[in-house]
Amino acid sequence: MGTAMSMEFDVDMEEVLDQYEKGILTELSKLSAAVEDLDYSSFDSDSDTLPECVCCQENFPAGKMVQAQCSHFYCSECLTDLFQKSLHDDSLCPLQCCAKQIKVADAKKLIGRTLIAKYEYRLAEILDPDKTYCSDPICSQYIPRKKSGPHRVVCKCKCGVETCRRCKQKAHGESEDCARYFDRLLEDLATSEGWKRCPECSRLIELEKGCFHIICVCGSAWCYLCTKNYKKEGKSCQCPAWNEAFILDYGQVV
Repeated sequence: MGTAMSMEFDVDMEEVLDQYEKGILTELSKLSAAVEDLDYSSFDSDSDTLPECVCCQENFPAGKMVQAQCSHFYCSECLTDLFQKSLHDDSLCPLQCCAKQIKVADAKKLIGRTLIAKYEYRLAEILDPDKTYCSDPICSQYIPRKKSGPHRVVCKCKCGVETCRRCKQKAHGESEDCARYFDRLLEDLATSEGWKRCPECSRLIELEKGCFHIICVCGSAWCYLCTKNYKKEGKSCQCPAWNEAFILDYGQVV
């Protein structure tokens, strides 16, 4: 005949639950601290696929980078910095990576239009074998060549001044060649300065000091006032031979 036995446990369920809750909270606290100390880059599944900027060596999505012809990548910030520096450093223009030029068309998607326009303007100046600058000394800006259409001898700057591409001086009309234009400029200068041409060799002579009877390098002896040869018989001029101020200046030099 079997005997039934019963066991009674004196358990405080509230205390058990309280201990259980404290244990869970302790474990959660440990887990939270461990999560904060984790290095996500060590097991990030995308870190190995994101391209790295060759300058700052940071990883960015491919859509926010430009790939050069050599396969190197540039982020927008580093690429912008390079383009800005190239505007003031001829050694950086045109921009290259591994001796291959960085295409402007590829960079446009990351760089503003204003910076791209400045770079193309600077690049055109660097690559121009026969540069022309505005003939107005106050302006002196580079005048780029037209990308299409006939190339005119006379080009117009943004400031409105026209310049001759051949002699780089102020436009003088295509009907007048540059040599004649320079001769005209020289004659105007000689007239304003009071210079005289030798009657024998036509050299321009400037008299600073001394008497008016001079001997040119060609051997001709003539008067600086009337340009007549004062040594030839019967052709002596009636001009004064000197000016006191000229003689005094010359004496101080001697």
